[in-house]
Amino acid sequence: MNFPDHIDLAQYQRAYPKVAAALNSARHAPTEGELAFLKKAAETELPIGNVGPANLSFLAAVTSAIGATRILEIGTASGASSALLASIAASTLVERNLKPDGILLSTIDKKSHCLFDESKPIGFMIAALAPELVPHIAVHTGQDSFLARSIIQPGSLDLVFIDGNHQHPWPLIDVLNVLPLTRPGAWLILHDTELPRVAASLGLPARYGAKWIFDSWPHRKVGSDNIGAIALPQDHRTLRPFLKEMSAREFEVAPTGWNRYRKLMADGFDFAFK
Repeated sequence: MNFPDHIDLAQYQRAYPKVAAALNSARHAPTEGELAFLKKAAETELPIGNVGPANLSFLAAVTSAIGATRILEIGTASGASSALLASIAASTLVERNLKPDGILLSTIDKKSHCLFDESKPIGFMIAALAPELVPHIAVHTGQDSFLARSIIQPGSLDLVFIDGNHQHPWPLIDVLNVLPLTRPGAWLILHDTELPRVAASLGLPARYGAKWIFDSWPHRKVGSDNIGAIALPQDHRTLRPFLKEMSAREFEVAPTGWNRYRKLMADGFDFAFK
């Protein structure tokens, strides 16, 4: 279920019902606000290294189809995806005759400046793409997914977009940190599920963290090119055996940090399944 490498509104509207059906959503068409945002994004020069147009389109369709209005993002970078997620949450509320209120999207990044343009601060595209939603987007820099425990109310999230450090076990740690914060029936979206293939084409090291989780996910999932949505079960405790199996795979981080990561994972399991 792939989208073209540019934002094409007509194609997006044709593909939307297929994405919604794959998610078991009753929606048949995107919101007007959603299309307005995508039109603006199509007319904006997005930074190289940003989540590309095809993946942004998939991200938009999933967020809209599941009706997400409370969202967490791990890995902000330029903030283009942050603006998209918040815009769709706001459009969904407007469609329900509700006024966007409070923080619609919390986004966390370990860095203070964008990885692929260190002259720009994290989230610099948010004001360019969705200036009216800046008060509804909380950007947290210099932090990782452990911060989510203190800023998100347990059981409140409809959607989590994970696009941080892709080296195993970081995506696994991210999943553990967000599980108790999601409501029953929530979804996670993993970016770079085909990173080993993409990295090989660019002559870069392979990173399997997101791919392993998506490929082996034991519940419903919907994939596109290098991005995938995975459904959380009603009782996330049933995920424990699967996540334990993931934790046993060889780490991709430097061996000198393995003891630290084992402690982080142990803490993550205690938090997720206490």
